[in-house]
Amino acid sequence: MNNLRRLALVGLTLGMVATAAEGSKRSPSKSQCALTIVVQNSSRVDSATLQQAERVASTIFQNSGVATNWIDLNKIAQNHPGNQAPIEIPEAHVQIMIISESSAQGAELRGDAMGLAPGAGPGRKLVYVMYDRVDALFLAEIANRRINGSAAMASRPQILGSVIAHEVGHVLLNLDVHTPTGIMRGRWNDNDLANISSGHLEFSSEQSEILRLETIRRGGD
Repeated sequence: MNNLRRLALVGLTLGMVATAAEGSKRSPSKSQCALTIVVQNSSRVDSATLQQAERVASTIFQNSGVATNWIDLNKIAQNHPGNQAPIEIPEAHVQIMIISESSAQGAELRGDAMGLAPGAGPGRKLVYVMYDRVDALFLAEIANRRINGSAAMASRPQILGSVIAHEVGHVLLNLDVHTPTGIMRGRWNDNDLANISSGHLEFSSEQSEILRLETIRRGGD
């Protein structure tokens, strides 16, 4: 992981500020394309939480017209314990590595960043998700709820799934900056977390069109 120092950071931060973000849920579109997402769980995420998070991310992409297929590298390794050959990830796929805080040492990573989409330009396929910081956001949400008495609360799987969708969005949208509203915001506030809890934090219609076109370009039609 030391070579992460040379990689460009596209981070989603877990700051919780008072400003509100406006979001609206679109009716689900019929998927015209499908994206394969390969997941390697190198952190302490239990299988139930990860599966629920994948379903959350799937719904977010489905609402943008992109179906998702998920491949679990950990299960492949468990089913083929004697195979030490590295698994090659096709260029059309996106790979997610869920890592811990210690695994990210040496990276130029802000202290509250939950995700990393290395590199720049089209054709990227690798993103990182820092589960420790996803969990920290969930715990901060609980503390904030106790203080302010907010009713809605996003679960760990909902936050993790939304972070996954956000980071994959950076790759498919070829977007190295964040947007003022929606799932591609760089700093999620209480209103965003409430939208996550109700399934309303999504890609915009313009972003959804780009997601579909890029998925098709990658061979997912």
